[in-house]
Amino acid sequence: MNYDYSMIQSPRVPTRNHPSILKVYGEGKVNIEPNVAYITLGVITIHESLNTALSENGLASSRVIDALLQLQIDREHIQTKEFHVNMEYDYENGKQIFRGYRVTHMMIIQSNNISNIGQIVDKAISNGANYVSNIQFTVLQSDVYYEKALRMALQNAQKKASSTAETIGVSLHRTPERITELTSTSTPQTMINTMVSNVEFPTEPGMLSVSARVEVEYTYFS
Repeated sequence: MNYDYSMIQSPRVPTRNHPSILKVYGEGKVNIEPNVAYITLGVITIHESLNTALSENGLASSRVIDALLQLQIDREHIQTKEFHVNMEYDYENGKQIFRGYRVTHMMIIQSNNISNIGQIVDKAISNGANYVSNIQFTVLQSDVYYEKALRMALQNAQKKASSTAETIGVSLHRTPERITELTSTSTPQTMINTMVSNVEFPTEPGMLSVSARVEVEYTYFS
């Protein structure tokens, strides 16, 4: 167990008029299944002509978006993450040779149906997407799960305090003197991929965890 206690008044035995402090730490964790996925994918085109590179990228991006809309992905769940143009060069015998213009259009796709992630990626690639960089599984309304983890952490702290008080033979005020909420964590599972195939692939989102940790101080006396 991770706890400590100390006398805060004086070395004398703690009494009702001179209680001391027992400090404990409580932890709680909730494991949950993800219910939303964010997919980062895009279209990259390279051509000697800037206008051609932009045109080809625009046409391919439009095909990708139309294909995603056909899969019942809401338009508001298709957002441009980045769009930029760079000049590409090759180097031969120490010389810089202009290769063309590289146009990159990356999008973030939100899917509230994680069972169709493979279909989304396959459809996007089949219609012009040539880069998939990240698939992240997480949960909507994570605050609900954090509040549950927080209640578990407080119950854990109460149990530790009661056990300690019973072991050392003192009386514990069950109402905490102070509660400090420590760092909370949520752990989404992230899959990093670079895919250009047109074959559907299985995804295993696994379980996510949301945890809470508290520091609780109780007063006690003999």
